[in-house]
Amino acid sequence: MDTYPVKISLEEAVELMLVHSKETDTKNIPLCEAWHRIAAENLLAAESIPPFDKSAYDGYAVQSADIKEASDENPVTLNIIEEIPAGKHPQFEIVPGSAAKILTGAPLPVGADVVIPYEKTVFDEKTVRITTPLNSGQNIVKKGEDISCGDISVSRGSLIEASDMAQLAGVGCTGVCVYEKLRAGIICTGSELAKAGEPLSPGKIRNSNSFMVSGYLYGIGAEPEDFGICPDDAAVIADRLKEAVSRCDCVITTGGASVGDYDVMKEAIVMAGGEILFWKIRMRPGMAVIGGRIGGKPVFALSGNPGTAAVTMQLLVLPVLRKMMGMENFYPKKIQVKMLGDYKKGSPYRRLLRGRMIIKNGEAYFLPSSKQKNSMTSASRDCLVLGEIPAGNEGVLEGTMIFAYDLEHF
Repeated sequence: MDTYPVKISLEEAVELMLVHSKETDTKNIPLCEAWHRIAAENLLAAESIPPFDKSAYDGYAVQSADIKEASDENPVTLNIIEEIPAGKHPQFEIVPGSAAKILTGAPLPVGADVVIPYEKTVFDEKTVRITTPLNSGQNIVKKGEDISCGDISVSRGSLIEASDMAQLAGVGCTGVCVYEKLRAGIICTGSELAKAGEPLSPGKIRNSNSFMVSGYLYGIGAEPEDFGICPDDAAVIADRLKEAVSRCDCVITTGGASVGDYDVMKEAIVMAGGEILFWKIRMRPGMAVIGGRIGGKPVFALSGNPGTAAVTMQLLVLPVLRKMMGMENFYPKKIQVKMLGDYKKGSPYRRLLRGRMIIKNGEAYFLPSSKQKNSMTSASRDCLVLGEIPAGNEGVLEGTMIFAYDLEHF
């Protein structure tokens, strides 16, 4: 009799694996290496951006009170007391009747509260004539307008993007604390598998799953390590599992997770000193999956069918690994979309359709892929959204509102 749960929900499976996983260690790295790493702490701004009030245009810094009555009939002439290029600190205070020529990005002089663009003035070397009144604060970029000293520049658990790196550099940051990259071992099982480059003998098929799994891992910033192909032999697989666990933070296998005579993955995990946490998830595709752990490290045993393995990677494995890597928003967003076209196949379990979202007449629609077979590697091409058909449904008609998982945005 099984001592572990069988046919649990997707949500229960994710939670079980999270409970038996732990976050990777943290390390300090140079800012130049921080792209797409996950911040391990709140990164605070030690300075403000910009660090001073500055001009948004080339023009003249003046007091708004001097020009409030300016017009074509009543021009205001002010004396130019200095020129302030970007990078130069102003030498003089703006007092009534005076102006400073100022270039874009230059610090605003004391006393000035508005910048008049060149094109709104008539000027010579000593004076500037203004006919357009502007309100106080116009054409000025205020100190701290981008970010103020002490603000959170990047939140713990966030992916550091190029814009974040720019902002961190702008406040003087040269290094950041991030989570270590997760290392994931990959083992593909099946006596029928052949390597991609070797001759294909009768009855054999080429191993593609290791490349698919590696691609998904690279996509989240993890580091895959391929431990090769194993025959359907529990002892051989167990030895390979122990080797992978000794070198990696988690292990992902494909094949041997179902109920056939040669599906030996459960036995192999136990032989390797591991524990089965659950077997099977109530969803299609993706039912054939084993969640386990060896030496305190999670093991995900996926189906050998490429399409099925891809869905399980997207909705079970990758979210858990993102969380292990410290990501705060680790699960795909669940959105509501309308079906585009009918889907008439029923299922007693939650069914997931590969496809993409399109906008039609201002509304979000889910367009299923024309290829849905679990054995097809092409079924996952351009699959940016997984549409969810509820359990027990006999199919849905076009225009029906359904939930879908957005695989691009977290």
